[in-house]
Amino acid sequence: MKKYRWNKKEIKSKIKELKTKDLYENPNLQNDLDVLKDMLKITRGIKPCVDLTKFKMMLYNNQTIIDILKDDFDTYITDYQNDVIVNSIEDVCYSNYEDIYKVSLDIPLSLEMQQELIYKYFSDGKLYRSHKDIFNTNQKILHLTKLKDVNETESLTHKDYICVCNKETANDFKTLCHELGHYDERLITDNRLLNARFDNNLFKYENFIEIYSIFYELISIDILEKEKLITPHDGVMLHLHSFLNKTIDGKFYNFAKYCTDNNEIPSEDNFYIRKEFMYPSSVSIYYYPFLISCILYMEYKKDPERAFHNINYIVKNITPDNEKKILTMADANPEDLEKINNYTKRLKTKS
Repeated sequence: MKKYRWNKKEIKSKIKELKTKDLYENPNLQNDLDVLKDMLKITRGIKPCVDLTKFKMMLYNNQTIIDILKDDFDTYITDYQNDVIVNSIEDVCYSNYEDIYKVSLDIPLSLEMQQELIYKYFSDGKLYRSHKDIFNTNQKILHLTKLKDVNETESLTHKDYICVCNKETANDFKTLCHELGHYDERLITDNRLLNARFDNNLFKYENFIEIYSIFYELISIDILEKEKLITPHDGVMLHLHSFLNKTIDGKFYNFAKYCTDNNEIPSEDNFYIRKEFMYPSSVSIYYYPFLISCILYMEYKKDPERAFHNINYIVKNITPDNEKKILTMADANPEDLEKINNYTKRLKTKS
């Protein structure tokens, strides 16, 4: 396997340069500095951050926890997004799934084959050149890490980077395609969603940023089936893996909503909320776009060109104020549970 590594000297140089600037009035450059510091840690084999939130929850009283939840709902989640999530949870977060068989996730798939599949299925038009750059070791865009669960696309004002843990398996291809989705969405829209989030301090844009990447992730499974690199059963398992990772925390969201609406945490749930605590936005940032992406994916199975047209229309136009209108026009309204159930029903039975 080729050695894919970020340029540590370049990262250090950029950090040094940014430290000489006044970042107070420029959130984009402040984000650059924060991202570069995380990237430097990754090149040194260090995970960027350790989440101590659950430990802190043990020290907070109930009202403090409720206030934290309320602030997160207000800051990151629109009323429409909240309605979609709350009204879908009972249909989506059911429990009668088949087991996820590890063998399906670990089917060998060389990085060279992953690269060729990306060229074949995702690299139309101008994307081909950018994808060639990703796999050009001289460009230092792709970084392969041994750090578990460090899969991310880092966006700076001058360049985007991808980091994945890739042990050359079918599931790693799915992860790589997810990150490629972030990379392509930012190229296609000139970083519209991320810039709006930072320039306008509109954190509610967070729940749009995963739409493209999850769409790519779901498509990648179909590609493996089409190329006969996995069986239909393996495909179900890979879909199930993606589905659970994006939606499994939905029930905590409902519980958090109950606590904020009633301004109380039931005494019998005091330990539960501290043990399982997460910000509502950490649920919605994957759950909400997953619903949209699986509708687009089902359209892709019938008409790939139309599905790509619709998702491009969404990421180029959606805002926290017009999301229902844009999603409806793109035939991807997540309030349509019938379309979502058309996706999930395959996961409820053996292939």
